[in-house]
Amino acid sequence: MARHPKFERRGDDIYSSLPISLAQALLGSKRAVETVDGDVEVKIPAGTQPGALLRLRGRGAPGANGKRGNHYVRIMVELPSKLTPKARDLFEQFTQEAGLET
Repeated sequence: MARHPKFERRGDDIYSSLPISLAQALLGSKRAVETVDGDVEVKIPAGTQPGALLRLRGRGAPGANGKRGNHYVRIMVELPSKLTPKARDLFEQFTQEAGLET
């Protein structure tokens, strides 16, 4: 059986990845997630960490018992590869205000 390019099945559960921006991870957002049943809107909580799993209950594959598994969405935070000088200055101000190490 061929692997699906977007979904990975583990038992009755399905896994996929969702790329989000740094701003969406820090501030929170709502995004559409593709499932085997079509798109579902999910809430990304503020402060979501890279690699976090969001569970979509009952959106997985049907099991032998008639119940469906879950769909897990792995959060992939995409970082900009280049910053403008102004963006760099603003981000440096942010890291100082937030007490983050550089």
